[in-house]
Amino acid sequence: MQTEKERYIFPFFWLHGEDEEKLREYMKVIDESNCKAVCVESRPHPEFCGEKWWKDMDVILDEAKKRDMKVWILDDSHFPTGFANGAAMKAEDRLRRQSVYTKKFDVEKRQKQMSLNIKKVMYKSSKLTFLGKFMAGTDKDSKHIFADDRLLAISARVKGEKEPRLLYDEKQVDVNQKKLTIQLPEQTEKVYVTFLTRNAGIHKSYMNMLDEESCRLLIDAVYEPHYAHYQEDFGDTIAGFFSDEPEIGNGHLYQMDQKIYQMEDQPWSRELAQDLEKTFGTEYAK
Repeated sequence: MQTEKERYIFPFFWLHGEDEEKLREYMKVIDESNCKAVCVESRPHPEFCGEKWWKDMDVILDEAKKRDMKVWILDDSHFPTGFANGAAMKAEDRLRRQSVYTKKFDVEKRQKQMSLNIKKVMYKSSKLTFLGKFMAGTDKDSKHIFADDRLLAISARVKGEKEPRLLYDEKQVDVNQKKLTIQLPEQTEKVYVTFLTRNAGIHKSYMNMLDEESCRLLIDAVYEPHYAHYQEDFGDTIAGFFSDEPEIGNGHLYQMDQKIYQMEDQPWSRELAQDLEKTFGTEYAK
């Protein structure tokens, strides 16, 4: 008799909308291969969470019960998990993924002022790797340009001071400003421009993994419909959902030997902003 431990090997069962006979045959072959569990793979299916999907799931679960097999459900229609079966792409922009960047500028000795094109500094902030460009091209909303880029702060590192000095906050600078002349404090060593953008990374159509309301998109689009259809099977025939490499989406794709604090961008959310202000005060952005 199979034990729970022996159910740990479960193959992906790629579904393309096959007929009932073929689905039953595949379940039989998987069972006879000594795999007592299976993960239904939704990505090639033509109607994930649609009428045809539920019909196919009915057949698979029926066979699983007959054969004492467990079923896992891959939780999205696009790789990696986070597309929310298209729900994120249809949602308000504020629920999409967002990144925080800091651009650093060195200051020469005794330099008194600096001119910056803020719009240029913020535009196309992330240079994608070759593989990153390829993957970005597969995103369903890769050409969308978000209009809510925000400048958080312009700050200066002054010699002898423990903390950066805030020069401008977001209320004082227009993000479209092509020339901002900054009067530098004496002994300024570096200037930092910190800003938010959704126009970076390879998955613009994805939800924000750090935002509770955004994560709800996936729950409502995938998890809740499955639970509504198969509530009695969860914890028994249905072992659970399988998330395939969910990502917070910062950094370059497959960029090796990078510590997280060395990455060009970091993930951002409204909740994170509130926590930073609570911990570091209203000038946290400096």
